[in-house]
Amino acid sequence: MRDSEELELSEDSVTRISANRQRDQSDHDRPRNASWITMGTAAALGLLLTYQGIHLGFFHGVNEIDDGVYYGEGVMLAHGLLPYRSYLDLQPPGIALLMAPFGLLGRMTSNRMSFELARVFVVIVGVANLGLLGRLIRRRHWVAVLAGLVALGFYIDSLTAEHTILLEPFLVFGTLVGFLIVFGDTEIATSSASRWLVAGAVLGLTTSIKLWEVLPVMVLLVFAAMRSRRCLIHFAVGTVAGFGIICAPFILLAPAKFVQEVIIDQATRSHFGQVGLGFRLWNLLGAPGPGHFTLTSALFVPIALWSIFALVVFSSIIFERRANSNRMVTNLDACAMACLAVVGASFLLATGYYTHYGGFLSLFLAIVLSATAARLVPFAEPFMKIAMAMAMLGFFVIAARGVVGNKNEPPITAALDRVFPPTVCVLSTNYAPLILANRYNLYTPQCPRVLDIYGTELADGHGIAHSATDAHVAKLQADWLGWLKRVDGIILPSTAATSRSLGVNVRTYLRSHFSLVAISEGLFIYRRK
Repeated sequence: MRDSEELELSEDSVTRISANRQRDQSDHDRPRNASWITMGTAAALGLLLTYQGIHLGFFHGVNEIDDGVYYGEGVMLAHGLLPYRSYLDLQPPGIALLMAPFGLLGRMTSNRMSFELARVFVVIVGVANLGLLGRLIRRRHWVAVLAGLVALGFYIDSLTAEHTILLEPFLVFGTLVGFLIVFGDTEIATSSASRWLVAGAVLGLTTSIKLWEVLPVMVLLVFAAMRSRRCLIHFAVGTVAGFGIICAPFILLAPAKFVQEVIIDQATRSHFGQVGLGFRLWNLLGAPGPGHFTLTSALFVPIALWSIFALVVFSSIIFERRANSNRMVTNLDACAMACLAVVGASFLLATGYYTHYGGFLSLFLAIVLSATAARLVPFAEPFMKIAMAMAMLGFFVIAARGVVGNKNEPPITAALDRVFPPTVCVLSTNYAPLILANRYNLYTPQCPRVLDIYGTELADGHGIAHSATDAHVAKLQADWLGWLKRVDGIILPSTAATSRSLGVNVRTYLRSHFSLVAISEGLFIYRRK
């Protein structure tokens, strides 16, 4: 009898040891599997963005208004012209420093070629973001890793932000580096004060690109405080130091303008025709606008979908705790959920909203989705492979259709070649066409340094820029008259008779001193008579 019990005990021990070995082997294989999945997903994203850049024309087309502004900042810096001191700039100086090497290259070669290379650089950053995310969540189940990578890489707003020079890919990159320093791949906040210091410096540098980075910094301050007072102090000091290293020289040279343009004008900005809550909710879901839905349903449906998403997330946490009471929400999960709530709320409440903003939210959404998938795998593992394959197929089909539109070679580039010589001074509401035509000369002494006309409207109108007030803002109209007296040409998105930024006196001067010589891509090209 005793021999039988010992035999049964021995068999139980063998079974338990075997199960432990299988689990240990699975844990050992996960990072390797995650590496392969990360490389494959990153390669797919790189191919898609390259296809869009070359075949659909995003590398050499007119895509946005902001990309010309950001590249233009690099050109101005390469010519020794500083933001806030030499021209108005509503963003911190980080993007100007990032674009300065491309501006210097454009000075030595051509702005067109350098502008296209800067757009390729953004694609590289987007692919690198997938590599960093894969490294951050590499100890999760392969389904969870794939869910997070697909959510970040093929989320529509991410693709929109990565197709040209916009700020969101750089914010995601800096945030991921900070998360890796703080959480590593264990997903537990470090107790090392020196690591918190370095993470703070990285996030401070990222904040110098766009102030939105303050939101995840605020969340991480809570986690640093939970670790120790020393970690909190080091993280705060690192953040201030990182931001100060980049911004301090510009602040010292133009303190009043820096505060007014970067902080006050940004905080109070508003303009006519802003999109409503329904569109924002739909867009942040990674879906198109409400389309044929009524106003009521356009709000109800996305709110219901976001509620279902929140329910699934929290239900997965409850189910996992019931199955294994020792399993807790990791620090990384909690941080990502807090950032998702804070950043998402700021997008819904902000006076201004554009579709590429969600490219920043996509990082936190991807981490939360990945954690949710990891918790649901034990309950639905037989169906996970089929579900993930279908999800991947859906993302690729949507992405391959060109979610940000087709931007082939614009005829306006050829029109500018015909109308203006290379040394001309032209004012434009969108400088991308001038850059692509190698007619970007704002850095020359005789040319007014108006890099961001919309930003100037905001500053002159005390944070307000729309058709109801622009023509009545005396300072703005005085600025327009001063610009027109110094330029050889001007490009407007509408005729002089209907342009929202022009008052009666400005329109009169424009009609008497300039001639409409071409209309291309919806832009009206005027040349001095």
